Order: sequence, then structure tokens, then C-alpha cells
Amino acid sequence: MATATTVFDYLISLPRGTLHALYADPWTCQAIFRDLHGLAKQYVVRLMFVSTPMSLSSLLNWVKPDEISQHKDCLEKLIALHVCEEVSQPQGHIPSKNPDGNRFILLNKTFQMKFNDTIASANQESWLKPLEPTVDQKKIEKELQEYSQRCFDAILNSMLNPKETKSLHPSIQRLVLQTGLMEEAKNSLHITSKGFQFLLWDTYTQIWTLLLAYLSTTENQRDALSLIFQLSFLKMGQHYSTNHLSPSHLRIIQDLSLFGLIYQRRENNRTEKSFYPTRLAIALSSTQSAAHNGNTHTHTSSSEGYIMIEQNYRMYAYTNSPLQIAVLKQFVKITYKLPNMVMGMISRESVRDALRHGITANQMIGYMRQHAHPEMLKNFPVVPETVADQIRLWETERSRIKYEKGIYYEKFPSPAAQANMVEYAKQLGVLLWSSDAGFFAKESDLLKEYIKKVSKA
Repeated sequence: MATATTVFDYLISLPRGTLHALYADPWTCQAIFRDLHGLAKQYVVRLMFVSTPMSLSSLLNWVKPDEISQHKDCLEKLIALHVCEEVSQPQGHIPSKNPDGNRFILLNKTFQMKFNDTIASANQESWLKPLEPTVDQKKIEKELQEYSQRCFDAILNSMLNPKETKSLHPSIQRLVLQTGLMEEAKNSLHITSKGFQFLLWDTYTQIWTLLLAYLSTTENQRDALSLIFQLSFLKMGQHYSTNHLSPSHLRIIQDLSLFGLIYQRRENNRTEKSFYPTRLAIALSSTQSAAHNGNTHTHTSSSEGYIMIEQNYRMYAYTNSPLQIAVLKQFVKITYKLPNMVMGMISRESVRDALRHGITANQMIGYMRQHAHPEMLKNFPVVPETVADQIRLWETERSRIKYEKGIYYEKFPSPAAQANMVEYAKQLGVLLWSSDAGFFAKESDLLKEYIKKVSKA
């Protein structure tokens, strides 16, 4: 099975029974509905109060002619998620020549019931109980922001500095190995080509990559998913009681705190245990929707844009963060460091170094766009065209020559024999190049036997 790259991919990979159990939680239903494409949401709402099976061909009446492709994608997604399920043909149905006229669907009964309860209830209460605030709202929000940033930066820093991997929690070490972001060599962990690419992804894609790996290994997938989905509906700066949670949920909260999604603060004047969701946790599900619909380079509130790029390839980064500077070094040659700024050049050599590590031109350009300074965001395009085009040209330089392993054949018995051999190599699909003097072909036992046969004739 292919590795899941989004939460939708992961949900689709789950057994039907597991999804049915997940849909028994109304918060999961809400989170999935929120992340669906707009057209898919329309189908769910319209099918909410339909009790008789509907043919796929009849759904076409709801769609504009130029949206047929999107219609098919949305239906396939709903069926794959078991939000909609295919059912048997109703009695009295006359077979149709159109295959879609013989396929019928209904909304998943569990999803339909729980989602109906959700939209019918004006004030649905979470099973995570909020507590009375004990500290200033602005103070705790700042504390939460710093905590989540510190936790996640520690993971990224350890990838760039192998000496720091020992300070990582063993669970995080297992995840970066499992996802192929790092590999073990000579009793230490080293970043891989995939790891270099990971550094340039937006924060929420990075978190989901690690979370999906965590979900695939945890024994409590259903509890973990329902908790993650419900976190996205909680309030920033509000703390919630853990006294009534099950041991399974308590373990998951401990695990999520390693990613910076949960903050467990010591309250001096309170005996009841509690936790705070960070901004990363609250925005996690809704940001997944943006990524799912193609917007993978969204700005996050956790990091202000800091990169300025000039048309002469000079870069100014207004930051003193060792992590941000280390990431920039992957494709920028840093020339000067000041207390609150670094300066550098995007050169052919620095870009080629990044390409050798598996980082693509689009990822470099996307990273600069994602972290562009507010002044840069006023420009269109954000990254100067001369810079973006040149980075792509440097990337294409690496593909001008293609290396193929093969055998060169020459000194044929006759021109006719050579022509027959070349033609046979073409038919086998192994011919790479030919001229009057000889030809070059991939290694093939069939071709070798044919050449021997023709040479002896």
C-alpha cells in the first residue's frame, strides 16, 4: 500500500468498519465535512434527507456541464471515504445503457445520523470540558505560541544537526526514521534526500507527515483521530480538563505534546489536571483542507514572513533564528550575518547543491514565496520572475544529458545485417542510438541471440 500523504489518503486506507466507528463521533463528521471540496459538500447536504437510492447518472442533473470532471472526482472521494456508499439496485429498476444509471448510492447511515444531529443542535457540547481561565489570555496565548514553536523547531533542528538527535524523544526518533526523513548510519542519524525536501514544506504539511506516521503505528487509531479532529474545534487560550478522559486519550495527549500540539501547563492554584491546545492543533484540520485543494504554500500565523529577494539574486532574511538560517543555507550562499539579518546570494552552485540533495526548483521558489516579507507580498509575482526562471533553468541543466547503461555494437558482416539488427532492437524497445558505424542498445539476451544468428548466416 502506498504511503498516505494527506489525512484523506489515510482515512481511505482504513477498513470500512473502522470508518463506520469513526463516524459515530459527530466531531469527526464535522471535521471531514469541513475539509471536503465545495461540490462534495453540496452532495452531502442534498443527500442528508434522501432515503431512497439515487443513481450516479441522476446526480449529473445537479452539475454544470463544465464541472463534470470535478463531479466525478468528488463522487469517487465520497465513496472512497464511505461517506457515500454504493447500494443494490432498487426493485423495479429498468437496466440502463449508461453504466452510471445502474450504480446507486446513499449517504452512510452512521454519518447521516450523526451529522444530522450536529446540524440540528445549535450548541453541541464537546466531551472535552473547558475550565475557568486562571491566567491572562494574551499571556497564555504567547506562552502557547512559544511552546509549540520550540517543540517543532527542536525536531527540525535535530534533522540538520545529527548531534542533537539524541535529545529527541525516542518516539520522535522512530517517526523520522519510519518516514524516511533520516537514516541510521555509524550509530547516529543522518538526514536523507527526503528530509531535505521536508525542511522546505509548509509547517502543516510537515506536521501531518509525522502525524500520519504516528497514526499508522499507534494501537488507538480511532481514539487518536477523533481527538485530533475535535482539537480543531477548541478555543485558543482555553484549557480543558483531563480528569474524565480514558487512559487511551491521556496517552494520546502525551504523545501529541511531543509535536507541540498540546501544552500541559502546571497550575499552582488548581488540583485538576488540564491541557491547552496550541494554534497548530486548532488550525490542523482546516489547514488540511487548503492543502488538499492545492494550496500547499499557505502562510501560518506562527511565522512572520522574513525573506526579501532582489532581481540580482541577492537575498535578505530578517531573522536571527538558527533554524531558519540553516534551512536557507540549503539553497542560498550566506555572505554576511548581522544581529537581526543575514544576507546571501542565490547562485548556480548553491542551487545545484540543493538539487543534489533532492530539493526541487519549485520547492525552493515555494519556500521563498511562503516566507516572503510583507513588503514582498505587495509584488506580483512575489518571487521575481528572473530569479524563479533562472532557478528552473539551473534545474533543467541536470537533465540535459541522460545516462543509459548499454552495449555498443559495430563491425557488422554487411550493411543489410546491420539494418536488420537495428530494426530488431527497435522492435524489442532496447535501441538507444544508431549511426552508419554502429548502434547502442540496452542489454538484452534476445538481441544477443539474434546478432549471433545473423552473424553466422
